[in-house]
Amino acid sequence: MKKKNGFTLIELLAVIIILGILMIIAIPSVTRYISDSRKSAYVDTAKEIIGGARNIVNGGKLEMYSTNTTYYIN
Repeated sequence: MKKKNGFTLIELLAVIIILGILMIIAIPSVTRYISDSRKSAYVDTAKEIIGGARNIVNGGKLEMYSTNTTYYIN
């Protein structure tokens, strides 16, 4: 008797269903992780900009006259 190699249709469907369930579980987690990492990158960048502005002011390179004034620093 010949030995048959390969998969049946039922086995292939079972694998596709299992992969679909895993994707349903994994996609929201990955999306949340990407969103959180982008938010933290924006926060870190803002903190660096604020720190640089503080260094310029504390170094005496820019005088602060009023709290209601907007300063643009190159």
